[in-house]
Amino acid sequence: MVGVLVNAAIGTTSPTLDDIRLHEEVRHYGARNPKVTEVLQCVEDDSLEILHRGRRTRTARTVNVLLWGWWSHRLAHGDSAFNDLTLR
Repeated sequence: MVGVLVNAAIGTTSPTLDDIRLHEEVRHYGARNPKVTEVLQCVEDDSLEILHRGRRTRTARTVNVLLWGWWSHRLAHGDSAFNDLTLR
């Protein structure tokens, strides 16, 4: 499980900084637009459903929060890269 999280945070399956920026912009726009908020909530629900397969809901939510925390950190501190050891 740790390897999957590390790969999702900094590996080949992790989002680019542009991906993260786009998500943040959409999320901020969604705060003012109920239709966008609804779409974002559906995406979040789908993500949790995927994570939930084989895991408890609490674990899935924890993984989701960790990933978004790491991705948000990358966005705010693009010049200070995470490394494998730090994430583990």
